[in-house]
Amino acid sequence: QRHVSSSSATPTESLHADDIAASPNRQPRRLLLVHLANDLGILALLSFSHLLLPVSPHSPLVRLLRWSPVEAAVLHKWAGRLAIAATGGHGALHLAGAWRRWIDRAWHPEKERHVGGASFWRGYLPPSSCWKHAAADRASLDPSRFGHGCPREDGRCVCYDLFVNLTGLLGLLALVVLLVSSVEYVRRRRYRFFYVMHISMAPLFLLMATLHYNRTILYLSPSLLYYAATALPARLQSRGRRRRRPRGARILSVAAIPCPTPRRPDGAVLDVVFAASPRAAEEYRPGHHCTVRVPSLSLKSHPFTVAAVPGRDDRLRILMKTAGPFTTELARRFDAADVDDDVDVDVESPVPPSAFSPPTMHIDGFRGLPHRWHRHDVVVLAAGGIGITPFLSLLVDAASDRRRAGSSGRTEAVELHWTCRDAGLIRHVYEHYVSYILREHAGDGGGAKDEFPVRVTVTIHYTGPAHVVDPLPTVYDFESSSFDIDDDTSPMMPSSFAVGARTDVSRNILHFVTYASIFSLGLSSLWIFAARMPSKDDMVGRIRPLIALTFLSLGISFLAVARVASVSRSDDENDDDARPLISGDTYGSFASPPTEGRPSPPFDAMASRTVGNVTYRFRRGVRPHPREVVSSLKGARTPALFVCGPKGLVTSLREEVRGRESEGDDCEIYEEVFEM
Repeated sequence: QRHVSSSSATPTESLHADDIAASPNRQPRRLLLVHLANDLGILALLSFSHLLLPVSPHSPLVRLLRWSPVEAAVLHKWAGRLAIAATGGHGALHLAGAWRRWIDRAWHPEKERHVGGASFWRGYLPPSSCWKHAAADRASLDPSRFGHGCPREDGRCVCYDLFVNLTGLLGLLALVVLLVSSVEYVRRRRYRFFYVMHISMAPLFLLMATLHYNRTILYLSPSLLYYAATALPARLQSRGRRRRRPRGARILSVAAIPCPTPRRPDGAVLDVVFAASPRAAEEYRPGHHCTVRVPSLSLKSHPFTVAAVPGRDDRLRILMKTAGPFTTELARRFDAADVDDDVDVDVESPVPPSAFSPPTMHIDGFRGLPHRWHRHDVVVLAAGGIGITPFLSLLVDAASDRRRAGSSGRTEAVELHWTCRDAGLIRHVYEHYVSYILREHAGDGGGAKDEFPVRVTVTIHYTGPAHVVDPLPTVYDFESSSFDIDDDTSPMMPSSFAVGARTDVSRNILHFVTYASIFSLGLSSLWIFAARMPSKDDMVGRIRPLIALTFLSLGISFLAVARVASVSRSDDENDDDARPLISGDTYGSFASPPTEGRPSPPFDAMASRTVGNVTYRFRRGVRPHPREVVSSLKGARTPALFVCGPKGLVTSLREEVRGRESEGDDCEIYEEVFEM
């Protein structure tokens, strides 16, 4: 009994302590239930202590372990599932210990004469006397203050017992809502609901868990501090930049590429080209992604892969398919047909009226790991549809003689297989990337093979209809127009607190000091809290360290962001004056109307050919077999497969590679699935 009711006992043990002493015959069984329940509670806390590590933005741990966002998300999901299952088991076993007593009283109401009848909820809802005095002093938790409504036969009720049960029940309900909202169907079809539930239910669970058990904060603090150290400085810096430049990133052009499907006749792909600061051009690597926030559409930031603009280091681009509410509404904002009827618009004019000003877009980055293609001698890229986006910059890097500092030059061959049914998207990628690579290799004739040692093979598998009218894309060119884009917009500036973007140690000192200060000072505060652990019945004292850690993390982050702003205000924040913006290659005037289409895509102009070390092939009407896609990996020393596309494509290629590995051909797989 002394062990069960100690000050460090886990939740709801004291609820059973007196009953165990009063019923010696049932003592071993109830003790077993109590210990099993508490062991599951500790397991849940251990799982929660790892929950935020893989999904923290700008995470140095993910970078160090070389996890992709997909791999990190898998760890996050399974840690959450284990934690929810253990929490449910913890509550169920404690409930089983009291269930017999409640059932017994329900069948024998004469035992409840002094409380006015049995009720299941009486074990979870403290009476009014507990709520009335709970905020006044700890004496309100004494049995003498309990008042009417005690469910115990001996009348020895403590408010603390019911508060523990109530916080445990509310915490479990919050976890159930999180679990339901994380189901794949809900996450894909109702992402806004998924996001709102996560940002509301997660803090509720944290508060309830802290009140439920006086040592909860000790288990969860490392994960919370890690998340705060990696997320808060970058987010505060981003918020400060949005206040200084309310119009967001400088959008240079937007192309709406028609990609209709039977389910979405108005489907399209948006090609958003935005200005990049010199530091953004220096730190960008193929495989990086950013977050896009459009305040007029959504308060949520949406992640998109960033691609380079070939031949230009002062701009970057994002390709996004109109598949959800956010991208669909964003495309509508760029539609000339949606201009107010009172505005006289000449769609033939290359000069945009004020009604065509682009919506405010805040672009933050960079995040994610760069592609590790240079670590392998043979690399196969497999993409489906819009999944080509992560590989566009990689192709240019592999085919270019301007290799980045970190490239070891060990790669011998890069082969791309792209399956796509959208003729407009194929033509757009060909004109902006494939043709650029072919032109670069054609410049030196036969000597190109020596100048560009990496063999590049691009195979496009067109699976759309044979006869289709392919309308021209609508291009909104804000750069070459008279629309003033310099006043309130700025080139995209990467976060000063991103991990691994800078090779110079001196430029990472501030980030290191910020991270170390939040983590070390936070752990020191918790050490003091652990040495002065509040008593078991002091529930208000349990949230003090949580409040202290919050203000400590915010304070250090504010100081770090202020330091960055004071040092770089004249350099980084005024990057838009560092060099002039020169109009790039465009193939349409502002709002060039797609009124008259043209017959199927220019397949003749995109005919297969070989130039230098680049081989381009165009195939129609057939999907490649997985065996054909991975055939180039056979015999390679360190092969790798990069795949981005629908789940079926990723699964089939993974199974094909695993079959080859059983024959002794080892291969690394880097995958990204659309359905995530």
